[in-house]
Amino acid sequence: MPNETTVDRQTYYAQHKTFLGHPVGLFVLFFTEMWERFSYYGMRTLLILYMADYLIKGVRDGTIMVYGFKTLENILQSMHGPLAAQPLSSAIYGLYTSIVYLTPVAGGILADKYLGARKTVVLGGILMAIGHFLMA
Repeated sequence: MPNETTVDRQTYYAQHKTFLGHPVGLFVLFFTEMWERFSYYGMRTLLILYMADYLIKGVRDGTIMVYGFKTLENILQSMHGPLAAQPLSSAIYGLYTSIVYLTPVAGGILADKYLGARKTVVLGGILMAIGHFLMA
């Protein structure tokens, strides 16, 4: 009796495109994830420095106007008490990081119930690009 697993694997590889024994889509996934992580960690590094050294000081002395920033600052200070520039930027950074890791759950629900995987991935990529553009 021949090994069915081997036959099934050979049939699969004959019918599907592979690269180095892996599905071609895996490389697309790898490079997408690689550049997403590169952009996330790059933005994360610069975000807290920008907020502590420029943004918060500018908003507080009135030279910079950011819509909704005072509301966010008041919400965070109601939870943590009065915050100087560095602790406030750390609190905003923590909020940003939590949102980054919680939004995929909402994206999964959106994909499963409403849009489908492909449309949700495209929408997520567009939203990430807009977010990075707005933060740049």
